[in-house]
Amino acid sequence: MPLAYVIWGIGLLSYIAVSLLWSGNVSYQLARNVTEAAQLEATVEATINRAVLGLLDGRYDRRWRVDGVAQEFSFGGAKVRVAIQDELGRIDLNHADGALLAGLFQSVGLDSFSASRRVDKILDWRDSNGLKRLNGATAQDYRAAGFAYGPRNGPFQSVDELKLVMDMTPELFRRVEPALTVYSGSNRLVLFRHARRRDRSDRPPARAGFHHPGRYRQISRHAVPRNSSPYHR
Repeated sequence: MPLAYVIWGIGLLSYIAVSLLWSGNVSYQLARNVTEAAQLEATVEATINRAVLGLLDGRYDRRWRVDGVAQEFSFGGAKVRVAIQDELGRIDLNHADGALLAGLFQSVGLDSFSASRRVDKILDWRDSNGLKRLNGATAQDYRAAGFAYGPRNGPFQSVDELKLVMDMTPELFRRVEPALTVYSGSNRLVLFRHARRRDRSDRPPARAGFHHPGRYRQISRHAVPRNSSPYHR
């Protein structure tokens, strides 16, 4: 009987020891998570502050770029990569005219007819007048094509909403999405080229390029106004 008490006591002490070890491990993990979260928050705040200082740098040859080209620096042992994109360097889905949108689609490989088909459907999606363009689509066309919805007949709420427009394939969306925005409020595309010449560091950077020059420099070349009326009944 005394042996049973001893075994029982040893078992109880072992249980208490394991419980204490488990509790200590949980406390350590919680403290570690709190520390890592604080470090991450400090890194994020430092990154934002560094980006602001980079944008305000009076030396134009060292000012951070706003065309999506990433900047890298270290903070607290962490390597940080930051890319800043001026929304004026993208095409606004709600304000761009048909010629500019057609130029974008042609710059990613569509022929003029295919680009025109997409553009007319985009413009019909955002227009509130209910009229149908030559290659556009109304609510009736969406229903006939099997869609459970029709055009918004109002401004795009996000770039992702473009996926809902008829004839917009996932692959085509992937190719044009980097060049689009709904926040600039501009009907034109502002292209940027960052100045790097030290002998002209007292001058502001020239506007003449884009983060994807090989793909989107063709936009302005393709953006030719259409001569005919866009609407038909």
